[in-house]
Amino acid sequence: MTKRTDEFSDEYIQLWLKDLDDSLRMLEKVVSCEAYPVVAFWLHLTVEKSLKAAIVVLKKVAPPKIHNLVELHSKVADEIKLTDDQIRFLRQLTLAVRETRYFDATLELPSEIYTKSVVDEFMTKALPIIKAIKARIGEVTT
Repeated sequence: MTKRTDEFSDEYIQLWLKDLDDSLRMLEKVVSCEAYPVVAFWLHLTVEKSLKAAIVVLKKVAPPKIHNLVELHSKVADEIKLTDDQIRFLRQLTLAVRETRYFDATLELPSEIYTKSVVDEFMTKALPIIKAIKARIGEVTT
């Protein structure tokens, strides 16, 4: 059964924030499994959810139903400043949503692309972005 809530109500915003926290917990769990393509996928998903939560909280509009992290960031770029390197990383991480699920996107197995070293680098780059987004959201919601 689908529960409905008024869009942009406190309850709706809190659901976005809880979902983001839940995604972060899931990310921590999959990291320990050493299934690196799955980690890359969940890392993308968590960055995506953080950006979509920021759009809801900061802009009071429904987030677009897209997976492109650069495009999602562009919706809140005036409030969440990222470096050029971070934006380049968002572009790189955007590919993971497709490459981790469909080998024919690259004609390579996801496990050959998303190794421990690649995922470790992704984590190093993504976690500060998520932290910055959550901090900005926290400024508005507290």
